[in-house]
Amino acid sequence: MKDKKTKPKLKGKHIRKLHQATKVVRNSVLLLITLTILKGFGGYITNIIALTGDAVGSFSDIIANSAIFIGLYVSQQKASGHFKYGLHRIETLISFCISLLILYLGYHIFSDSIVRLFSTAPTASHGIGVLTAVISIGVSLFAYYYQRKTAEGINSQALLASAYDKRNDALVSLGVLFSVFAEKLNISYVDGVVGLAIAVMILWSGLKNTQESLFYLLDYWDNPEITKKIRAILSKSTIITKVKNIRLRHAGTYIFGEAFLEVNPFTESKDLRDEIHRLNKKVESSVEHLGDLVLYIDPPKPTQVMVALPVCQLDGLNSRIAEEPHAPFHLIFVKLGGGKVRSVTPDEKSFTFQKATELALYLKEKKV
Repeated sequence: MKDKKTKPKLKGKHIRKLHQATKVVRNSVLLLITLTILKGFGGYITNIIALTGDAVGSFSDIIANSAIFIGLYVSQQKASGHFKYGLHRIETLISFCISLLILYLGYHIFSDSIVRLFSTAPTASHGIGVLTAVISIGVSLFAYYYQRKTAEGINSQALLASAYDKRNDALVSLGVLFSVFAEKLNISYVDGVVGLAIAVMILWSGLKNTQESLFYLLDYWDNPEITKKIRAILSKSTIITKVKNIRLRHAGTYIFGEAFLEVNPFTESKDLRDEIHRLNKKVESSVEHLGDLVLYIDPPKPTQVMVALPVCQLDGLNSRIAEEPHAPFHLIFVKLGGGKVRSVTPDEKSFTFQKATELALYLKEKKV
């Protein structure tokens, strides 16, 4: 049995955070456009290759953040047409592409730094270079903390990758600042050495983000604490006898999964339905970023069966079955298993057929 749903239950709180994240990325694009123009102007005036390369890197950030904006917007669209599960994975795909871009930029900076170790070029207007680098460091750090906080709030891998890219931009600008001072002092090799160090850090960050995005695209799961929390909630249910397996995966900013459960085979369908709905609400309110959890129910075949026999008097298996509709009677509980009578338990409590509701509740309590 499966608790059927027509579409994922996406939390209103998470939706609101996605809207806010979309605004954050939009503002970041506007900020990056301004920063790129500033760096490009500074690189043109000073003729410092590091500053010009930094401007090119910021231009690529504009493209990356524009892609994130599109990804976040598209991922909020409801499931429809051929995309029955929604478009949440597009956000993770964009994260993967941005990570590849970070790797490319890291390689580009690395190769340029090697060249600068063995070459020199005339530079000028070092004051403009210093001012541009300082402004760039401040803006990049602000964007890093701004985007990282938002990314962690909505569980966005793409936005988190972009935040780390902004941190890399701050490091690059710091390297540019050192390079400007070195050029001012006619120390040519500093530009190359600093560039190499920054390139290594950027390449490491890109490799880490690429691996994480690729793993999430392949349904990798790395948060046992959430799995443990869901298992604990399900295990406390009075009708679930065993939590057989829980499978979770990331899809964009959401977490989706399935849980395979064994339940008491004698549970009434109404009680089972109500309990499944209760458990879903409990899990959704306890696990942040959860989009949908499907509960698969497997009623096990009972190895033992409890039977209640109405008898006139208590005389073990020799008791006579109660047939008089208005006379009170007792119950004998007989446990059957493996084709044999496992136990016989008489019950002193008396009932009448007129009190059917009371009898039904008592039999349910005894798990008959």
